[in-house]
Amino acid sequence: MHHPPPDPDAAPVILFDGQCVLCDRSVLFIIDRDRTRRFRFAPLQSEVARPYLNACNLPEGYLEGIVL
Repeated sequence: MHHPPPDPDAAPVILFDGQCVLCDRSVLFIIDRDRTRRFRFAPLQSEVARPYLNACNLPEGYLEGIVL
């Protein structure tokens, strides 16, 4: 399935390992401090993450860290 590239003018998206407790806690930490709701979030394992991973030249299945 083809995914269009992310819109550079859209809200910043933080991709994280949805199965990692440390990553989940990091996302909660950011949400608690993001008073303007600037950031959006998506698990690295999701379809939403694919175009962002492609734009960053990261392989599908990348789980080595959090990606902004």
